[in-house]
Amino acid sequence: MIVVDKAIAEKDYQQVEKLCKEAIEKKIYGHFNRPAPWAYYLEQIYAETGKQDELTETVRYILFQWDTAYFMKLKNIYQQQGVWKRQRRTALAGAFEEIASE
Repeated sequence: MIVVDKAIAEKDYQQVEKLCKEAIEKKIYGHFNRPAPWAYYLEQIYAETGKQDELTETVRYILFQWDTAYFMKLKNIYQQQGVWKRQRRTALAGAFEEIASE
């Protein structure tokens, strides 16, 4: 995490993204099987760089990894995009599907 923190401080977002995605692919989890900081780092850099599609997917990922506080974040993103009514069922169904598959 020190390397990621340093890369964030230097605004080397490409390096942060690479390191975090590698850690997620290796299934390096945080405490109590919650998402490790990697997904939260990705959320941070995508928000800072305005990568809206990546931010949405990362928020969905964090939600589907049992961080239920992220439901409201996902809802807010969809509302800002004007697609909440369309995506509501998909978001909920996706969450249940992801949870049931574990």
